[in-house]
Amino acid sequence: MQPLPQRVSIELGLRSYDILIGSRLLDDDASYAGLPVSHAAVIVTNPKVAPPQEPSFWNEVHSSIWRRLELAEILRDALIASNDPEPYGPLFALNSLDSYFAAAKRQQRRVERAASAQWKQKGARRSSLFDDTHFYLIAWARVAKLAAFISGKTRFRRTGLVLRRYRTDLDDRIAGRNHLEHFEDRLPGGSEVKKLSDPNDLFNMSNNFMTYGGKTLDIGRTSLKLLSDFVREFRAALMFDAVEAIAVADLNGLKRRLDRAASSVNSARLTRKAIKMLNRSAGKT
Repeated sequence: MQPLPQRVSIELGLRSYDILIGSRLLDDDASYAGLPVSHAAVIVTNPKVAPPQEPSFWNEVHSSIWRRLELAEILRDALIASNDPEPYGPLFALNSLDSYFAAAKRQQRRVERAASAQWKQKGARRSSLFDDTHFYLIAWARVAKLAAFISGKTRFRRTGLVLRRYRTDLDDRIAGRNHLEHFEDRLPGGSEVKKLSDPNDLFNMSNNFMTYGGKTLDIGRTSLKLLSDFVREFRAALMFDAVEAIAVADLNGLKRRLDRAASSVNSARLTRKAIKMLNRSAGKT
């Protein structure tokens, strides 16, 4: 059940207005009550306001059933049902995206270890920080580019909005990766040195922040949380869009999938119930 919307009044005299805060407001006739009568109106939206919204029918199915569905399989079915000539490209990209996300989690821990060790040891440990940071940002860049590939190939609405929502954060890490990837061009006498606002800062660390060329980039745990949020929202949007596409192209096919998922959920519940009964019986003997 969706929470009731909240109304906040902005008091500006004759220019006063209300802000309505909630979910699915554009679909609710009550949102337009009391507005001035006009033959035309403009709706301005901002994709950064909130995470992706599920399809209108989503809450009619129990969440445990949705959780049984595999994103890759649903995406495949959606692309095939939509007569996509190359349905497996986004599937390979999704698998690689998950792999690079896992790599980013490993690399961020290595960055932390290298950063804490650089003040205790010199030499090899200091170069390890550069390498580990570079590989961490490579993982970020690969996630960003694979997500862009999926979004471009599917042209799903919610998926594209999530990508736009995080575009600045993704671009910042891609720029950091490019700096380290082409480090030789930033060295004194290099072809890119003039593009650095601070050419004397080629690579440094300050707490959880990498600095380079006059820029500061968070590569600490907060940055990994940011990447985790992006991947989670991107996968959710992809699932919502794919399910919606199947519902439009092959509604009966979607019903069959949900029936199988429901059967699986019920079987799992019966199995857990049987195990509990056996455990209780074993405790009495």
